[in-house]
Amino acid sequence: MRRFSADYLERTREGMWEGSREALADLDLPDRDRIVDVGCGTGELTRVL
Repeated sequence: MRRFSADYLERTREGMWEGSREALADLDLPDRDRIVDVGCGTGELTRVL
């Protein structure tokens, strides 16, 4: 079984989130909305949200 870690994800997903802020802008979320990010990973997408 493969073991994943934050280090592994950072190495293999380098550059993956560069356009995430622009991509999420299309959602037009109000500033005070609540968002649940359910998943595993390094938290890069959560920081943008």
